Amino acid sequence: MTTLKRVGYFHEMRRGDATGPSLLEARQAQPGVDDARVVKYLDAGNIYVATPGPSIDVLDPKKPKIAPAHVMT
Repeated sequence: MTTLKRVGYFHEMRRGDATGPSLLEARQAQPGVDDARVVKYLDAGNIYVATPGPSIDVLDPKKPKIAPAHVMT
């Protein structure tokens, strides 16, 4: 039987988990060894859900609104 692992419910996100991990603390000062592979994977994704309006930058809420947040697969 497959067990699902709950990931990505950072507490800074609007629909995150208040007891979830911090996205700010998860950032790395230096690129990770798999970053190029992750970017390639994300660039190859297709939009699954598109949002019509801009989103806030959860890493720096003082910044103006940024591009729409789309869910990609």
